[in-house]
Amino acid sequence: MLKKIRKYLRQKGAYALIIGHDDAFQSEMLQPEHERLACVTGFTGSAGLCIVTAHQCLLFVDGRYVLQAQQQTSCRVIEVPKQGSVSDWFHRNVRKKRVVLYDPRLHTQAQVQKWTEVIASRGGVLRPTTHNVVDMFWTNRPHPQEVNVYAYPSHLAGRSMTQKLAAVQKKLRQIDIDAFILCDSAGVSWLLNKRSNEVFYTPVYRQRVIVPIDGQPHIVNRQTLALLKGAVVGIDPAQTPAYVAHALVNAGASIKAVDNPVAALQAVKNATEVVGMRKAALLDSRAFCRLLYWIEKNKSSADEISVVRALEAFRAQDSLYCGHSFAPISAVGKNAAVVHYQPTKDSCRALKTACIYLLDAGGQYQCGTTDMTRTIALKTPTDEMKKRYTQVLKGHIALAAATFPAGTTGAQLDSLARQFLWQDGVDYAHGTGHGIGAFLNVHETPPSISPRANGVLQPHMILSDEPGFYLPERFGLRIENMLLVEKCPRKNSLCFEPLTLVPFCHALIDFSMLTDAEKAWMKAYYQKITDKVLPLIPRTEGAWLKTQMRLP
Repeated sequence: MLKKIRKYLRQKGAYALIIGHDDAFQSEMLQPEHERLACVTGFTGSAGLCIVTAHQCLLFVDGRYVLQAQQQTSCRVIEVPKQGSVSDWFHRNVRKKRVVLYDPRLHTQAQVQKWTEVIASRGGVLRPTTHNVVDMFWTNRPHPQEVNVYAYPSHLAGRSMTQKLAAVQKKLRQIDIDAFILCDSAGVSWLLNKRSNEVFYTPVYRQRVIVPIDGQPHIVNRQTLALLKGAVVGIDPAQTPAYVAHALVNAGASIKAVDNPVAALQAVKNATEVVGMRKAALLDSRAFCRLLYWIEKNKSSADEISVVRALEAFRAQDSLYCGHSFAPISAVGKNAAVVHYQPTKDSCRALKTACIYLLDAGGQYQCGTTDMTRTIALKTPTDEMKKRYTQVLKGHIALAAATFPAGTTGAQLDSLARQFLWQDGVDYAHGTGHGIGAFLNVHETPPSISPRANGVLQPHMILSDEPGFYLPERFGLRIENMLLVEKCPRKNSLCFEPLTLVPFCHALIDFSMLTDAEKAWMKAYYQKITDKVLPLIPRTEGAWLKTQMRLP
């Protein structure tokens, strides 16, 4: 593949080609026929970007994927931002008249604008291609599956399309535009109350929609774009493919950059969605609790893949279950140090081969989406493992137990989860929390808890709480619960309700490191598990779980 791409570059007189992970809808989860980055580099992570030149193949990834990328590819791996960004590389390497190619369908207007400025400042040219270069040479490209689009009923969605549309149009009038181009598939699915099976793990309806300030939304195509001649049309540059922005200009519309008004409404769950998400989290907690007992009884014979199959069987006992919300991260020993490791037949390890096992898995239920992580000691853990796990647990509790004023951002809360690791000069290279959709994306924006999360947290947002610790080639630890933002009795204050109800690993906790307040929080949390989850599982399993929830 690389030889063919380089030959193409020579024929076109081009210096480099940009190959991103995203598809035409900027999806995180991809169908096999859209895995272009993996096709070229071998890297299967859910975020990354490659630059191919005549002599180099560079893979840019964030901290979550450095180890995975180094294991999967022979390309030079560049960690962003520690080793520099894509724009930094362009600034250092592009010279006068050098041409860089990209597919305008697969990169957003914001990306293209930034790259154009940097490359132009060096005397180079960023040029769109008319066809995707990887597709031209991908001879065994998988065929797409048949798509089934269906309505998401109001008794689960909580609000009709008409009600949602009115709320969006009210926002459009406030920002003084005639229409908005909604390119986010999850936003389209939420607004239209539609879902589909087109994408693995995520039931999004993949379309782009024109939302006018009055009237009904329309699917984006040449005919509907032509109707926008002379109109002021809002786009979110971070979500709109460059070719859509170009098509709007060609249609005679004026473009105005705005934040996606649907995302803010979608992130704040309505009362029905909150009920559904609580139910989904409870069902998933039941399955996870049963799995913990299963692992205890089968750890001598189970492996990374068989654990996932067992979890799937427990989940499938409920009729609301629809499948995984992402590819499960099932990792033993050193595999757990790879943040987004996924077992294969070749890499699969037996549980008995190591002391630590990490499982990060989520489910799609008709009423909601889940995501949780537990780390389990399979043998007697070392003092180092217990110390790091307890530091991660203390950070997890500090965030979950926080009370904070209205107007607080995710960045302001992030350090609560990291503080105990920081005291030892260590950290984790991923965000502490992400938003979670309602029978939609397991990673939902804009809610986030990370050093760069500037969005304000609001009541009825749902986020993850997942600090971790990773020691390459040794072990990895992570604890993750789903949290619901709620109003507190104290005036103008917010707090969290934990939706995930699964015990922590008793054997990995150094209770001497916990404060009385932390133990009190755990006691209250375990009481919720006792009250809500234990009545839903067999007595034998419940009796064993009680032994895992004893506190000194």
